[in-house]
Amino acid sequence: MVTPRRDNEVKARVLAEQLMRINRASYADGRYEVAYHVLGAALHCAEELVDLEMAVAVQQRAESQQAELDSRVPPHPLSTEGAARRGTHALFSSLGRTANSARARIKAQLAQSHARSVRHRHLPSSEIP
Repeated sequence: MVTPRRDNEVKARVLAEQLMRINRASYADGRYEVAYHVLGAALHCAEELVDLEMAVAVQQRAESQQAELDSRVPPHPLSTEGAARRGTHALFSSLGRTANSARARIKAQLAQSHARSVRHRHLPSSEIP
């Protein structure tokens, strides 16, 4: 029997995979704004799942899509050049930094979880905080 928690995890993972596919397709079609937003949504799934690999994948995708956009369509509003004209930062680059921060948070969560499980295995239950 699948537990509700496991079912939610499976649904979040399927959603994240769909979002990554939508990102790739919308980016390839030149729908950069859509690509940016669905990539951000995929990052939310990575955080919900505490999935380090997915956070890294989002970061890498954001960085590569920014670089490609900058080289192929420099005047586009989401390019680094376009953002500079508006006095702001390029969105895919910002998302890459956000994904990097999420990656660090997830890594810390996983380390804390591991430390707790080690303590539970090695300390008598009366000594566990």
